[in-house]
Amino acid sequence: GADGFDQVNLWSVVMTDADFDFEETFPKTEHEVTVSGIKVDYATKTELNSLERNIQAKFIYQSVDYYLEIVTEGEAEAKIEQYVNMLIG
Repeated sequence: GADGFDQVNLWSVVMTDADFDFEETFPKTEHEVTVSGIKVDYATKTELNSLERNIQAKFIYQSVDYYLEIVTEGEAEAKIEQYVNMLIG
C-alpha cells in the first residue's frame, strides 16, 4: 500500500460443493497470466487519485480453489507472480 507494504488476503476452498460469500465479491476476471504453469485469472481496480491498485486473482492448484486479493502500488502481474510462487513454493 501507500506505506510500501502490500495488503494480502487469501481464501482457499477445499469443499467443492459449498458456496461462500466472499466468492461473490470477486468480479468477472479481465486478464489471465500463467505463473509456474498455473493459469491465474485476475481483475484490477485503481481508485481515482490513488496509486494503489486492488488485484483480485483466482486460480486452482492441486484441486484447491484459491482466491487472492492484493492491495499494492506494484504492477499487477509481478505481484501475482510473487504471491502465487510464495504460496506454492
